[in-house]
Amino acid sequence: MSVSVLWGGVACSSGSGDSALEVQTEEAPTWHGDMAPLVMEHCQTCHQDEQLAEDISLVDYASAAPWATFMAEEVEHQRMPPFHAEETSRCAPQFDWLADPRLSQEAIDVFQLWSDAGAPEGDAAKASPLPTPEAFGLEEWDLELVPEEVFEVYEGDYQICFPMVNPLKERRWVEAVEVLPGASSLVHHVAVRLDTEGRSLERAGEEGWYPCTGTLDGDEIGGFLPGTPPSTYPEGAAFVLEPGAVLSMQVHYHVLSGQMGEDLSRVRLKLTETSPRYEPTLLRVGNDIWLDPKGGIVPGPDGETDFFIPSGASNHREVFVKRFTLPGTWAIFVVANHMHYVGVDALLTIEREGESSECLLHTPQWDFDWQQGYRIDTTSPGVPLVEEGDRLRLECAYNNSLTNARWMETLDQEGITEI
Repeated sequence: MSVSVLWGGVACSSGSGDSALEVQTEEAPTWHGDMAPLVMEHCQTCHQDEQLAEDISLVDYASAAPWATFMAEEVEHQRMPPFHAEETSRCAPQFDWLADPRLSQEAIDVFQLWSDAGAPEGDAAKASPLPTPEAFGLEEWDLELVPEEVFEVYEGDYQICFPMVNPLKERRWVEAVEVLPGASSLVHHVAVRLDTEGRSLERAGEEGWYPCTGTLDGDEIGGFLPGTPPSTYPEGAAFVLEPGAVLSMQVHYHVLSGQMGEDLSRVRLKLTETSPRYEPTLLRVGNDIWLDPKGGIVPGPDGETDFFIPSGASNHREVFVKRFTLPGTWAIFVVANHMHYVGVDALLTIEREGESSECLLHTPQWDFDWQQGYRIDTTSPGVPLVEEGDRLRLECAYNNSLTNARWMETLDQEGITEI
């Protein structure tokens, strides 16, 4: 149970909504008239060749029509596009999210109506204008770092760190980080850490990599999560990159039987020579022993402070509280939560002296396969601020029972048939 939060400066651009939505007539929606613009804007980033969901291609009518019913069900239940930061009775953030891909109810209805009508193609000669696809990756970058050797991926669930030395001879500042996984079907997620002390280089030795599950060498400055854009910082904010600094690429592989292969993931950096106004800081809060030997766990009903999820428990809850100790006032521009397979719900709030709490993030349908970092639109009103003395409260719920289908699937993948 943990939460990763980036604190830093302000100012960024916004973009979301259904700008492509304009149903042409009151008749049944068609691919060329109504669906193609929606699918291009909300789906094709992942659903095309050489992308995350290439097995379900949605690039044209012929490839998309067989999936009409499936698409309608996925958007109706808000499983697609994936975005698990929800507004609930327990959490109503006062700010806006950047790059929020969620569909309006009107757009969801179009998917359903198209499916119900049998997925008509429509007249290509009268096709609606298609939106200009937004660049998903960095259009420009200044430095690409790649491990020296291809990694032979083996079966299992594990993390490998690949330290790479910054070859530049002068100080630069990092404005954006993009990770390009070499074997996207085998890479679960990637964290890029700035290891100023070079410990990861020492651990790697001659092989150039080392197992690093749970190992934290340096501060995280970006990474890769399925379906999420590169890590970019608000205008005026950047991390310092010294000559010879080590960037440790921590790759989480989740490899089932028979899926072994090769991986050569890489990191691209957008740099600036200008000293930034703000330097972001990563605050990692959780029950891991590196932060607080006492754990910070709020005592349970019987006064226990151990982190323990009982077997068969379908709604076990743990609460962790961390007092913010950095001096000054900080603006939050990225927030993410993290649990593992039995986690089902997480709620993060700021508690202030003499004031009501402010919710930062609620993921009531936590999904281990969609661990996103949620970016706050710092140009919108209500950007959350935190200062010394405030408390961060993280509440996590777990389902460690047979009713947790995701957990049962994971055990089956690991070959565990008896529990």
